[in-house]
Amino acid sequence: SVMLLAAIVRAAASVPFMIGWYDEIWQYLEPAWSLVEGPWIQTWDFRDGIRSWLLPQFLALPMALGWWIAPDSDLHLLLPRLTMAALSLTVVGCAAQLGLRLSRLHGLMAGVVAAVWFELIYFAPRTLSEPIGFSLFMGAVWLLMARQAKRSYRGYLAAGFLLGLCFAVRIQYAPVVLMLTIWAARGH
Repeated sequence: SVMLLAAIVRAAASVPFMIGWYDEIWQYLEPAWSLVEGPWIQTWDFRDGIRSWLLPQFLALPMALGWWIAPDSDLHLLLPRLTMAALSLTVVGCAAQLGLRLSRLHGLMAGVVAAVWFELIYFAPRTLSEPIGFSLFMGAVWLLMARQAKRSYRGYLAAGFLLGLCFAVRIQYAPVVLMLTIWAARGH
């Protein structure tokens, strides 16, 4: 029920197309659109090869689907934002998992707070590396917390994959990714 509330609120925040930071357009959506449709306004960092194509390639998938379904609408802009909003649900799940370490009530309250916190809602549909990296990191924490009781190879593999993607998306998260990796590997 908390995840449903978070999903509804984030989906509603995805509908109005607002730009909070121009990197959303020039560094992510515009290059993704070039993979779908063709020529684009190329910024100097793509021209010089210092910007990664990882996020534009990821965003091109829902963008292409939206353009294929309804080419004369804004669905090609809505679907990447809904994808980001769905990815941000890992933050809510992780918060609830952390709260459950104390009690069911703590888990419920932590989940509700993460579901309705205005900054988490505002940044959820943003096609920026910061919220994507944060969602990937929190997904890894969620997996590691859930796997703490039963150590499974697949859980660690999935968490490691999410941490690797987090590092690739937002290299500035490297210190905290390293700390979480050391914490998860303790005792081995």
